Amino acid sequence: MDEWNNIGGEARQAREQQEIMDFELKTTDAAGAAAEKCDVLLVPVTDGFKPGKDGVSMLVAAALSARDLEPKPGKLLHAYRTEGVAAARVILAGAGDGSGKRIRAAIHAAAGAIRSSAAKRLAILLPEGSGGDAVRAAVCGVAESSYVYVATKSKPEARELKKVVVGVADAGAHKAAFTRAKAAATGIEFARELGNLPPNYATPTRLGEEAQKLAKAYGFRCEVFGPKEVAKIGMGSFMSVAKGSAEPLRFIVLRYDGGGKNEAPTVLVGKGITFDTGGVSIKPSAEMDEMKFDMGGAASVLGTFRALAELKPKMNIVGLIPSCENTLDGAAYKPGDVLTSLSGQTIEVLNTDAEGRLILCDALTYAERFKPRVVIDIATLTGACVVALGGVRSGLFATDDALADQLLAAGEAALDPCWRLPLDDEYAEGLKTNFADVANVAGRAGGAVVAAKFLHRFTQPIRGRTGHRRHGVEGRIRQELHRPPGGPAGRIPAGAASRRPGRGRQVLGARQARRARPHRRRMTEVTFHFNVADPVDYAGRLVRRAAGTGVKVVVTGDAAALERLDAALWTASPTDFFPHCHAATAEPHVLRASPVVLAASARGTPHHEVLVNVGGGMPDGFEKFERLNEVVSQQEDDRQQARARWKHYASRGYAIRRYDAVTREMG
Repeated sequence: MDEWNNIGGEARQAREQQEIMDFELKTTDAAGAAAEKCDVLLVPVTDGFKPGKDGVSMLVAAALSARDLEPKPGKLLHAYRTEGVAAARVILAGAGDGSGKRIRAAIHAAAGAIRSSAAKRLAILLPEGSGGDAVRAAVCGVAESSYVYVATKSKPEARELKKVVVGVADAGAHKAAFTRAKAAATGIEFARELGNLPPNYATPTRLGEEAQKLAKAYGFRCEVFGPKEVAKIGMGSFMSVAKGSAEPLRFIVLRYDGGGKNEAPTVLVGKGITFDTGGVSIKPSAEMDEMKFDMGGAASVLGTFRALAELKPKMNIVGLIPSCENTLDGAAYKPGDVLTSLSGQTIEVLNTDAEGRLILCDALTYAERFKPRVVIDIATLTGACVVALGGVRSGLFATDDALADQLLAAGEAALDPCWRLPLDDEYAEGLKTNFADVANVAGRAGGAVVAAKFLHRFTQPIRGRTGHRRHGVEGRIRQELHRPPGGPAGRIPAGAASRRPGRGRQVLGARQARRARPHRRRMTEVTFHFNVADPVDYAGRLVRRAAGTGVKVVVTGDAAALERLDAALWTASPTDFFPHCHAATAEPHVLRASPVVLAASARGTPHHEVLVNVGGGMPDGFEKFERLNEVVSQQEDDRQQARARWKHYASRGYAIRRYDAVTREMG
């Protein structure tokens, strides 16, 4: 049942009214503000106030002289029907040094008085010399402080305020800041409304519908994938988290194309857990209702796109939202399970309440298909971050210093500050396990950093290209990007053996026993595919067919052929997408995990199942593979080289088959 459609008519009308608030930027001074017709005139008073001869200035001067008002933030003085002032009510608010931070504090202090007055029209006179930060603070401060949640109330009372005039000395000089502030206020309120909705309203399905509405209204591109599509893509980690809920998961892809066609996009990834019980590792019941806010990252991404609709910047932006519930029933995933992520890396679940990283890791792998210049992951990822920083600053993890500086500066400008936390490789030691490539949690110490180090493994571009990527993360939210921790997977760190009594020794013993056994491999089966019109396109189809069955594939060829295949695999439709890497540049753990490896030579690759050769020469190292597919074009030179290889294989006793790509006959 669609709960949203069951909201009463009064609530729907109140919500629509809530969205209507008109901001105007106006050139004026104290005399002009005194003549402004409005219900409330708000005057932030700074330390350096200089009085004039108008009614407003005289009122402020008298209040300061009588010490009825101090310019300290939070101090207020109310006046009613003041002589020489057109406004019915005047509120004088201390604003300290007049910075954006102090202006916002003044507006928030006055918010209660403005609401109680039932004012419909508000005028704000910013201090002389105010900058763009004060303009933004005024606009966003009024929007934030006047917001009222009405969506699910039977007798809603919407926001009364309809018109806000922001007075400055020179409106033209602050036009750009004002435009950005209005867009930010719109996006923030959109996100805030989604976050406040109850979890039976703001379901994954609802988030997908909201994304589609945004796309339809403002010309974005949008795709919303359900369980079947996500399964076909291969997001095993994401799917496992969603198994315990009756609400179907959604993977949302939003695209804003404001830049050049070939311009690399910025990718925003937002965690969309619409309700988090903790799963089998269930949370305490106290304040569990607040777990509806665990989709704050998703709401932030959708709010950003709502702001983009107003700003229309000349850049390309992609929004990725994995959304589901983390609840529990008989199908729910459980501690001890091993999940296979989209990247091919396996994850041992030690705590089902560390689910955010399990859905984000697949989204981060998916992000690489867009060849982004920057990836920013936004998530309410760990309570440990709040323990570390409290409710004042958000945690920020980044591996690119320039990007980190930009995010820190943006947080300060938006009055939503963050603090950069460390990403030392030693924090990842506790994530090592004998039973998978990585565990989803370690100990309690440094929990926020450990979560970031987990995600770091999935931000290494799986194609192996690392030099031209910049990555960051912001929010109460984690993110990362830089080189993954070195060292072999599968080792339990010193002192961790007590977590699993006896099991580590048994597993290691079995591995050693397998190494000691003599290993026999049957000879490689060779198939020649003749009369192929486009060898690279044909090889791509062979790769998808094989990798789609869980078989790992290596493709050999010359540099041009591999580059074409690389591009074709990354621009395939979502359901045909397979992560892949270049053997020459990929990190060892990425090389092992990738289902498809592109290589000049197959000899040093870790796989041994299927080899596809699109080059003209003998594939080096083919002997270790179970099957070899030789792709031969219709060109005579290529056919002659293929005949020479055929003779080589036949002379050494390899079984050879011939497939004609035109007649589709096997010989």
